[in-house]
Amino acid sequence: FSLRHENMKLKRREDPRQLEIRRPPHPQPQPPLLLAPTHICNIAVRPVVAIVAAPLLVALSVGAALVLSVLVQVEVEVDFPHQRLRPEKLKRRVRLLKGGEDNLDLHDAFAATWWQSTERFLGQDFRSMDAVEDGCFSMFERSFEDVRMTRDWLDFSVEHLSKWWGVMGALETDNPAISDRIVRKLEEYVRRSWTEIVVGGSEVGTEVTKSTIVVLPFLAYQSTDHPPRGDTLTIASLAATLASLLRVGMGRVVVFGHLSDDVHMVQRAFALLRNGAADSNERASQTALPTSQIGPMEVGYIRAKDPPLTFDNDLNIPKAALLSLRRSLKGNSNKEERDLWFGGTNGDSRWKYVYLTEPDTILKARPSALLAFGESIGQGRIAVPHRLQPIPHEFDATGAGVDPSRYLPSSGAFGEVVVLDTKGDDSCCDGGGHKPGILLGKCGTFWWICGFDTEEEGDDPFQRHKRLVPYQLMRLVGGTGFVSLAGTEHGRQCIPRARGECNPPVRNQTDRVHPRDVGFS
Repeated sequence: FSLRHENMKLKRREDPRQLEIRRPPHPQPQPPLLLAPTHICNIAVRPVVAIVAAPLLVALSVGAALVLSVLVQVEVEVDFPHQRLRPEKLKRRVRLLKGGEDNLDLHDAFAATWWQSTERFLGQDFRSMDAVEDGCFSMFERSFEDVRMTRDWLDFSVEHLSKWWGVMGALETDNPAISDRIVRKLEEYVRRSWTEIVVGGSEVGTEVTKSTIVVLPFLAYQSTDHPPRGDTLTIASLAATLASLLRVGMGRVVVFGHLSDDVHMVQRAFALLRNGAADSNERASQTALPTSQIGPMEVGYIRAKDPPLTFDNDLNIPKAALLSLRRSLKGNSNKEERDLWFGGTNGDSRWKYVYLTEPDTILKARPSALLAFGESIGQGRIAVPHRLQPIPHEFDATGAGVDPSRYLPSSGAFGEVVVLDTKGDDSCCDGGGHKPGILLGKCGTFWWICGFDTEEEGDDPFQRHKRLVPYQLMRLVGGTGFVSLAGTEHGRQCIPRARGECNPPVRNQTDRVHPRDVGFS
């Protein structure tokens, strides 16, 4: 929750090149698959097989139901009929990765975001949280085998923004153009979400999402030289995060802050989502906002009176929020605190699940994944999204006056940006334990920032950013639209693919997965 900026060497480059965006190639036609027990749920979408196998269907009808009941219990491969949900073109199979297996480690699972049942949440002890990240790490260390992530990253992922806009200098440079552009794109995402979900009357979510209370610890992003710019970016980022939660049908979001100005920015973010504009004239109580309904989603705000500190004396807002919610769920808080958390109607009985996230974290989740995780977290697992890393790129920076040393050029290895449709049948399949970006040495900051840092010498952008060359670049239709690595801040990668599902990868003798081994269907 603190934004740290690296000193960067600024270099100019003339005449930015035109970016070419191409969709990935269509997969080659595959031979018909034989009917097998693991495909029994797909009979409805395989008419040829169904006709040929018609004499067997009566005999299999009882068996099919039994097989389905077994499949939905399998932790790493869950199959659901999704045609009732909108708007997925394929009946998608949701395959899950397991903590401690599939080359999945603690850093791969860190997204500052998780989703679990209230019952499981109440069994956690957050008193030992000495850093804001411990809301995830301390819990995962005790029960990492319960962590579940998706093999197809487009099923359940988040776009994490603040480090990205920090590298581009959105808060610190004298030129406000890049900050204005980011705010404008986030506001467009917010308005698009409101139009699709509320104005369009789209039915979203599941019984699990509607029974989920979202905990959103909040600290505003600060700009020392340009304070209003920090406020504007904070409001737009929070509103976009809220819009992404609205899109998946979360029942209630409680923003949990502390500073005296926080409540005004939170209220303006609520107004931006509800009205399409951040109304600066709205005022609010210094303690809390009354329960508010934005479309089908409830929102609220709580101000922590005396939050704990981290080991390095920063405000530990996540710890304060989680302890407050836990205290209220156990009935150990006063009525005012419980009403602020639960909305004052039917108390805490509605909220059977807890989702933790940050105010700069945009969620993307397919309906099929929401169903799969509803089953999984109901069994005591922890659902964790992949944390996609947006990357400074010429596509997002051209014409905004950003120094070219602060973004990737739209040429050579960085000239192709794959466009993936998260509402359709595109995929980004998990690449396993192969993390090429972290194999080329450390530079004192996150590996993907190395080429933007002063420690990396040379004018050739492809040499400076050699750690990024093995990764594909992508933009998500239905997301913010910013260019992202097909990878996370800790180097795990996914392989983009148009119109195909992710099969379990073929493993070699060292149990490491290379991108060429990732399977598609």
